[in-house]
Amino acid sequence: MAMAYSIEQLIESETTLPAHIVFDGFKYPEEKPFVTIEPMQRNNEQISKQRETISTPFRYQIGLFAETFYKRSEYQAELREIFLYSELPYYNDNGVLTDAVFYFEPNFNEVPMTSGDISNETENHRMYFDIEIIVHTHKNKGRI
Repeated sequence: MAMAYSIEQLIESETTLPAHIVFDGFKYPEEKPFVTIEPMQRNNEQISKQRETISTPFRYQIGLFAETFYKRSEYQAELREIFLYSELPYYNDNGVLTDAVFYFEPNFNEVPMTSGDISNETENHRMYFDIEIIVHTHKNKGRI
């Protein structure tokens, strides 16, 4: 949850877009624009002998919901710049800013979505980023 909160804080500080973490029972806002942050599957990978260092990719699907196609393109460009070039300040599980900083992996996907039902306003003018942040942990040193 801390990494998702860190992403939420970064998006809200660098754009005018409100960001929301998706959880069970989440209700999408009625007013656009907004961004959603949805955790995805994580797979740990051993990167040194005897499990001393483990690599964990934190994967998220970032949804962008805009008012128009033009605004979606504008917001998409803003978010792309953040994911390519910004540092991600890390907030711990208590929401306290730490000294740790992470980076988004630059090989993310951008997926525009068409609406299956144009009467559903929430589904119009949306797209998703599939992003990843790699965290390495060492059994004797914690996060590195």
